[in-house]
Amino acid sequence: MTCRPVALLTAALLTIGALPMGRAAIVDFEPPTYTTGQLAAAGSATNNPFNGQGGWSASSSNAGSIVTTTNSGEYVGGQAVSGSVTYIGANGNFLLSDRYSFDLRYGQGQELGFGHWFDANSNNLFDQTEAQFQIGFVADGTAPYAFGARSAGFGSRLWASGTGPGFITSGAGLAGTQGDWYRFDVQYAPNGADFDLTVGVRDLTVAADVDFDSNTPGVQPWTFTVTSAQYGVPLSSASGIFARVTTSGSNGMLDNINTAVPEPTGISGLLAAAMAGAAVYARRRWS
Repeated sequence: MTCRPVALLTAALLTIGALPMGRAAIVDFEPPTYTTGQLAAAGSATNNPFNGQGGWSASSSNAGSIVTTTNSGEYVGGQAVSGSVTYIGANGNFLLSDRYSFDLRYGQGQELGFGHWFDANSNNLFDQTEAQFQIGFVADGTAPYAFGARSAGFGSRLWASGTGPGFITSGAGLAGTQGDWYRFDVQYAPNGADFDLTVGVRDLTVAADVDFDSNTPGVQPWTFTVTSAQYGVPLSSASGIFARVTTSGSNGMLDNINTAVPEPTGISGLLAAAMAGAAVYARRRWS
């Protein structure tokens, strides 16, 4: 006789395809949900509908594309998001947990970012000003561009110095390597009116972690704190996810978004683990 926990787990695995998306999902931009070609059309700064592939919105800038990619070290090729110039859009089907990750292909001199979206006017349309805090690569006044972030509403830029915790807003920051794939592992924690962030980054192309503190032995993540004005709404109030992908000439790309929450305990936790495991198994590119 099959015990009840095993039966529940089996049922969860068999019905995973019918369950709604939420805080435990992997978006790898692979078939059958995504096919090469236009991800979403160019729109305007406001009122962009979610009529692109996989529920992505029209862009507040230029059209987005699904393109093929090749293996690069630990990065497994397949498909990813690029843009005709710059794709800026959101997706209301997914929510981020307090730990999430995503892959970016570094395009020198181009900004790339990923974060959360908040439907401020509750009209189920994407406005560029509704983009919340985004992490990726930002302009730091130098050609390479640095590991950094941008405040809510496409506000102020901040970036990693590479010499310790915190962030800087002037001077050259820690840059990536043209054409390399990077996995960003973001941990988020509210701290009173502020938000603490720990960002671990791995260069998948060379199979090595990025060191954000050259003054401390070992490889250190990027740790910093931002205000609520910089971060925007907390993740618990978000309406979805958001991406900015600039590619013109340097092939910046986004891939492998992992929104998964930490594994809970008990029967509900086993079900969640089963569902998350099924999602990962179905998308073998994730490792």
